[in-house]
Amino acid sequence: MAAETAESIRNESLLHAFVLDGRGGGAPLDWAGVRAWTAGDSRVWCDLNYASAETRRWVQSLADLPEAARNAMLEIDTRPGSFEYSEGLLVILRAVNLNEGARPEDMISLRIWIDEHRILTFRRWPLQSIQAMVAHLRDGEGPCNTGQLLSDLIGELSERIAQVDDQLNLRLSDLERTADQLEKLVVESTLGDLRRSSAQLRRYLGPQREALQRLQKYDGPLLTDRDRQDIHLHTDKIIQCLEDIDLIREQVMAYQDELFNRLAMEQNSRVYVLSIVAAIFLPLTFVTGLLGMNVGGIPWSASPLGFAAIVGLSVVIAVALLLAFRRKRWL
Repeated sequence: MAAETAESIRNESLLHAFVLDGRGGGAPLDWAGVRAWTAGDSRVWCDLNYASAETRRWVQSLADLPEAARNAMLEIDTRPGSFEYSEGLLVILRAVNLNEGARPEDMISLRIWIDEHRILTFRRWPLQSIQAMVAHLRDGEGPCNTGQLLSDLIGELSERIAQVDDQLNLRLSDLERTADQLEKLVVESTLGDLRRSSAQLRRYLGPQREALQRLQKYDGPLLTDRDRQDIHLHTDKIIQCLEDIDLIREQVMAYQDELFNRLAMEQNSRVYVLSIVAAIFLPLTFVTGLLGMNVGGIPWSASPLGFAAIVGLSVVIAVALLLAFRRKRWL
């Protein structure tokens, strides 16, 4: 099976469709088959591009779906949530972006409608989780019904979120181990990147955790006890990832504070040295300025020992200031 790309699905409306055979496999459907399908003993999964005009027309023609659910499935920007209707369930989730050249924290919206006879998924970008589900069905190792498909899909999403969480932890560990060997700009840039990544993941994973916890409480016929148990396990994984991400943010902030404090101490040390030097040379400058005035009566102006006397006086003043600073423990 060829890997999906953003280009390959950009002009597609129906990305995948299967009639579940109840034994872990599925028969592929095209658009004609999807439109001709009617609810009966079979269960169908349709994976669609919500940005396609054809998809939008088809969804709006589904009169048996609540209008609010139809509109939510086609929204441009969504927030994770779980909503129960008399006709079925609407679950909106976010998946990490593992596409080439993308940042994982730029999470992809996945909208899921599930009722007794069908499950509809809507997205705009390639998702490895969907690809994995398609591969399982083609190999005859997929879900047997819509409820299991939903829980398995949540599991695939959670597994990849956990992988990104592990990568963040590894990056932070590597940075802590090699920070002394790297330039400050590299360390600061990496810390800033880790902080932004964890913040963006936290933005969606918090609501996603709440959505899955709400889904666990659903006691209708669309989910079996086994499905709810599986969703509970997947939710626990999300919660663990959230805890790890919060810890990463705290560690990064502590590390940044340490760097800023170290930088401030270095700057203060430099300023302090300059202040000491200025304090020593200020009276010397005053003395030399007085003696350098172009007026009569300048001491030792006619003496051959005048210069040596002035130098000696300056040395005495400098030594006296240094001793005074040492006594006050300024040095």
